[in-house]
Amino acid sequence: MSEVAPEEVVSILFWSSFVLDLLIMWYAMGLSKKMGHSGLLHKTTIYAASSALIFGLQHFVEAIIADLPSGMIIAESIEAVAIVLLGVAVYQLFKLTTGDN
Repeated sequence: MSEVAPEEVVSILFWSSFVLDLLIMWYAMGLSKKMGHSGLLHKTTIYAASSALIFGLQHFVEAIIADLPSGMIIAESIEAVAIVLLGVAVYQLFKLTTGDN
């Protein structure tokens, strides 16, 4: 039995998570249509799914531009956007649970 190189494992995990991010966004858009494109639950779903997608894109961008002088700064800035979107989703969820529609 041959041994798998760590680079191959990383590549498989990376592309698997990227495809999963795309599926999550597709599923969220489907849920959004069922929700009627309005209200806090719709917004929460979109913010959370967008955050997942941007986290995935951040890893993709990081792999491409890591060798550039400011590549890691750009990649981490993209990750910061994902974190903010996730924070907004959590706040929207809080508003849903407290009834502050």
